Order: sequence, then structure tokens, then C-alpha cells
Amino acid sequence: ELEEMLGRIKNQHARKRQAVEREVESRIERAGMHYMDPERVFRQEGLTKMLLAPEVLEKLRSSSWRMTVIRPQEHLQGWSRERVGEQMEYFRSHLEQMEVWDYFFIERDEFVLLTRPARGRIAEDYLPQALNRMLQALLRDRKICFTAGISAEHTGTALVGAYREAVLAVCGRLLGGAGKSYSYDQSGSSEAFFGERGEQLLKKALLENRREDAKSLADEALNAHKTQKEADVNGMFRTVMRMLGVIDQVFEEREQQDGREYEDTAALLFSVRADLYSFQTGRELQEYLHNLMDKAAGEEKEQKGDIVDQVLAYVRDNYQYDMTLTDLANRKFFMNSSYLSRLFKARTGQTFSKYLISYRMKKAAELLLNESFRIGDVAQYVGYNDTSYFIQTFKKYYDMTPEQYRIVEKE
Repeated sequence: ELEEMLGRIKNQHARKRQAVEREVESRIERAGMHYMDPERVFRQEGLTKMLLAPEVLEKLRSSSWRMTVIRPQEHLQGWSRERVGEQMEYFRSHLEQMEVWDYFFIERDEFVLLTRPARGRIAEDYLPQALNRMLQALLRDRKICFTAGISAEHTGTALVGAYREAVLAVCGRLLGGAGKSYSYDQSGSSEAFFGERGEQLLKKALLENRREDAKSLADEALNAHKTQKEADVNGMFRTVMRMLGVIDQVFEEREQQDGREYEDTAALLFSVRADLYSFQTGRELQEYLHNLMDKAAGEEKEQKGDIVDQVLAYVRDNYQYDMTLTDLANRKFFMNSSYLSRLFKARTGQTFSKYLISYRMKKAAELLLNESFRIGDVAQYVGYNDTSYFIQTFKKYYDMTPEQYRIVEKE
């Protein structure tokens, strides 16, 4: 009987240990997802289930909810876990009539809130009004400027659609300014204030090197969107795409005339998620279009430093994704890739590929200081799907494996 009792106790301890190990592993995986792109998490059912607790998923299936994406005007560099937690508590306290589940995605500087009424029905405009009061208080009391985008109402656990709606809503800051909340427009009645006549005038101005006239046409169209009562981001996006289409045509004609290389279209990679969302203000978008028009009109003065700064900023914000300088030159900055490569090396002393590896390895070294992250997780966070190749690259850079680096730093 004693042996039987000892056996039962041993089995109970083993089951408890396994439960604790599963819980620890689950927490580590959830912590790791905060370094991922939220759209990637929400697109994959397995990652979504890992991030959201089972009771949250059940509530989303059984009732209507909205997603809110809250983005700062500036990068939240140096924010501790405690400060992030305190900020999320601040959000919850200002939405007292809502049940709130909140998440923070570190690399994107995004707070993502899932909300539903806490008790019965509430006013339809409660959420945007409560968010506006909260954002105003943050700016007044803490001098932090956030913008919030609110999705349409959803039921179920397909979060990626709600996330895209909220992201599109955040882009309303390009029209109405930061520090406010914007709701996703479901009407579909968007309008581009740039028709065929505008396209003809813009093309003619660029081909005749009348860059100021071209910029005025663009500014007039963008300002027309800003004067609307409601921020129509879809309409603005269509206007921008039409302008980029004209600029493409001019680039192609310039290439035929003087041999300048513009291998891909200006509009090819421009999207709401990747590009429109990256602009903090309408002024930034305006300057981006002005810069393209200067190039299309045959700008004499090269802003070399500005271009390299933009490349460095792009690496900082997107280092975990596949990229080459040729792609950035052709599809992002619309210039000769060999020339951009020379500018980049002259400024940094490194080729683009070596700089990208160096940046990723430094980020990996930072993440390795957190022992809750597995080596494979760190590899994935910094853009390596192959853990073995990541370990090989890390060892070549630091003369030790990631595991050895972790041990040395711990000592």
C-alpha cells in the first residue's frame, strides 16, 4: 500500500510539473508574439488562439465586438513592460462601460484593444467619444499624442478583417490630424478628387518640368479630401494611386528619352498597410509626393542625405521582413539601385546587405537577454525562418552561438 501511495504521489507531481511546464511555455509563446506583426498573428488561427485566452475567444464568438488600434505619433522607444502595462490600464479605466482585452505589439508600436459592451446596450457613439476624451487627456496631462482607429462591428474570431479596418481608420489622421479617434467607413462611397482631366494636367506639367504646377495640382486634390466632413481614407488612397500612375508614365517616358532606370512601377508596392499607414501626418504624405514629382520632372538637386536617412528608417521599422536594396530603390525610392548603393555605402561604410545583417544581429542580441525567448523565437523575430542559418550567422557576427552569448551576458 505504501508503494502504491508513493506511486500516486509521484504521478500527481509529474502531472503538476507537466502542467506548469505547459503554462510556462504558453506564456513564453504569447510574449514572443508581441514582437510579431499583428496582422500576421490575426491571420493565423493557431497564433490567434495562442494570444487570446479561451474565454475571450468564446465571448467574441457569442457577441458583437469592435477592434481599436491605437498608435503613437512617435516611437515608444525605451518603454518598460511596467509602463506599457500602466498605459493599458489607463485605456481600460477610460472605457468603463466596455469590457476590454488589450495587447501591445512592440515592433509596430501598436496597442490593440478588443471591446464589447460590459452591460447591456450602450450609446452607439460611446466608444469614439470615450476614446476622444481619453486621447485629449493623454495629450494634455502626459504630452503623448495617440491616434485611434475603430473597426466595424464584428462577431466571431476572424480578427484580421477587423484589424485591417482599424488600420485604415487610423489613416484618417492624414486628413483630420492626430490625437483623435476615427471610425471605419462602411459606406463604400469613397471618391477620388483626381479625375482624367487632373491626370492629363499633371502629366503635362511633369513632362514640361513645371514641378511647382504639378505639386499645386496634387495639393489641390489632397486638400479637397481634407475639407470633407468625414475622413474618407479610401478616396484619398485612390487619389494617391492615380497620381502615382501618372508619375509612372512620366518615369517610363523619361527612361525612353534619357536612359534613366525605373524598372518597376511607382505604385507597385504602395498600399494602405505598408505605405499610407507609415505616414504620421498629411504633410509627410504631401512631401513624399512632392519628392517623386521632383524626380519625375528632372530635379537637378539630389537630396542624398535624406534618401539614406529614409532607407535607414525603413530598415529600422521593417528589418524582420525580406528586403534588398534593389527592391527598395526600384519600388520604394524610385531611383537607380546602383546609385543608391553607392550613396548608402558612402554614408554608412557598409553595403546594404551587411548593414541589414548587423542590425538584425544587434536586435537578436537584445532579445537574447530575455531568457524566456527560445533561440528559434529570436530567429523568427529578426527575420530568419531557418534557425540553423540564424545561429550560423550570429556565430559569424559575434564569434559565439546565441546560447553561448546568453550565458556570457548572464555572467
